[in-house]
Amino acid sequence: MNLTRHELIAPCGLDCRLCQRYNRNKKPYPGCRGDDHLKLSSCLNCKIKNCLVAKQEIQFCSECNEYPCKLVKALDKRYRKSYGISAIDNLNHIQEFGLDRFIEEQKKNWVCMGCGETLCMHQKECMHCGRVWRISNINK
Repeated sequence: MNLTRHELIAPCGLDCRLCQRYNRNKKPYPGCRGDDHLKLSSCLNCKIKNCLVAKQEIQFCSECNEYPCKLVKALDKRYRKSYGISAIDNLNHIQEFGLDRFIEEQKKNWVCMGCGETLCMHQKECMHCGRVWRISNINK
């Protein structure tokens, strides 16, 4: 299943294209908005995605009256600590500047300087050429 770049931005504001599951060769992850038959049970049980599915009328957490809820805050805290990425900053950026601009900035910010391929937010090295792009995971 080929999702558009817009569909690869998860409800929580993370870019599924940057996930190690999405980038693996064996059984790649289809993204949060992709085919459920291809997802791991942990992804199917994502409380954030399932919350938005129940609320059908919104596409991103930032459109919810409860934003940022405890689920988004917990995800944001975990990703800030481990990877230096903020779901809340991403969602606020999408809300302020639009999804197209966010996607363009993601493309520019997550490119390996060695081979030009997309970097994985979960890895210290490029999954394509092995070039180290982050000295360590942020607070590990």
